Amino acid sequence: MTSSWFYTRAYTVENISAISDLFDMGYRRFNLDLYWDNTTSTFQLCPVQITFNTSANSTNTVTTTFTSAATISDPTGTSTVETVVTRTITARPTTLTPPDPVAPISLPGGYTCSPAADFQSFLSTIHSILARTDNNLRQAAVLILVLNLHSLPFAINANTSLLDLSTSTDVSLSAQINDTLGDWIYTPGLLQYERSNINITFLADKVNPIVDITAYYNVTINPQTGIASSDDGWPTTRHLFEINGRRVLVGFGDINVPSEAYNIDQDSLIIFPPATFDGAGNQVIDFTTITNTPQACLGPQGPIFGPRGEINFNSSPRATDGNMTFGYSQDSTPQSPLTYGNIQDIVQCGLSPLINSPMVNTNSGTLSPYEPISATIWSWLAPDQPANATLPTNGTTNDLDACAALDADTGRWIVLNCDTQLQIACRANNSLYAVSPNSPDTLLPLS
Repeated sequence: MTSSWFYTRAYTVENISAISDLFDMGYRRFNLDLYWDNTTSTFQLCPVQITFNTSANSTNTVTTTFTSAATISDPTGTSTVETVVTRTITARPTTLTPPDPVAPISLPGGYTCSPAADFQSFLSTIHSILARTDNNLRQAAVLILVLNLHSLPFAINANTSLLDLSTSTDVSLSAQINDTLGDWIYTPGLLQYERSNINITFLADKVNPIVDITAYYNVTINPQTGIASSDDGWPTTRHLFEINGRRVLVGFGDINVPSEAYNIDQDSLIIFPPATFDGAGNQVIDFTTITNTPQACLGPQGPIFGPRGEINFNSSPRATDGNMTFGYSQDSTPQSPLTYGNIQDIVQCGLSPLINSPMVNTNSGTLSPYEPISATIWSWLAPDQPANATLPTNGTTNDLDACAALDADTGRWIVLNCDTQLQIACRANNSLYAVSPNSPDTLLPLS
């Protein structure tokens, strides 16, 4: 979020509320930087101290002019002399009225921050997203929030007239998250409970069974009780939605705050520990090290984060059982955004693209976020899926594009006329990606 969404260095309430636009575009995972302010003992979104100069804005200069008369005796008689005295008095009001918390304040480093544009404002935006999409299955999705904790640099100007306007709170991060998003959070404790007996949790849905369980996590069966458990399993999206009604998972990323300042152990009931969602050491792979071929995906040498910890990227080529790494890949520099083709290679090789470039244009242009999103969609090729319309009737010449076919070049679905004749393909038994050599060579109409 720092380098992409907040690239203008404007941390305002309006800008935070507009994060809902990212969700509507298709983003479901947010990496958010939080900064610890030792002065207020709280986290804030703005990377610099939010201060207000009280000496420049809260002092009154009062000029008082008064005249005094004095009687002076001299040898020639008595005379009166008027003396004019001018005094300047600087007075500070007894009570200080801080500026409007929503109003942006210009700060060093080119930052513009509003005191009210804080972590709670971000959580409130997420709450509004969840509330309006709860009953809309086309939009509802699991959200993952990764929090990176940093220490706020000390203010260079030690002027005592600077007032820190950061919102002070003695509430932990997990308490704030639970108070705002508690109804939607899937917690570490709930995961541990469901792992202890996957017969009644992960595997309870007999209508929609999980295929190839052991390819994704370990399963142990107790010989005495017959209870199956897992030490590294995760629930499916269907399970989270239908069984738990949970849509939010929160985890820590990079931790650069001393434990004596803020100890993340107090958040362990709500927030998953570091490296849960972003790999060991927040490993990010440069897209230039990825080679995507029809036979396999080749990547960097050495270990990468996978479903069971660190695995070798090149040990699981897509041509055999699919690449199942959970690593990130991003542009080489934030000034060189990933292209449509780059992101397709990343996604097809089992990686998640990390958008690290400024979102200069949110609706159009070469840096529009729509293009990165469309490149991550595995199913439908642009412009869209088949229209929800009545199929052509027998004897008509209606050429309605209401059928779909698989594009051999991209592996994605395309919309075609229902009268188009194409060769059909049959998947080989017990194989995820192999097509049976006995597939018919005849051309058949779509159905």
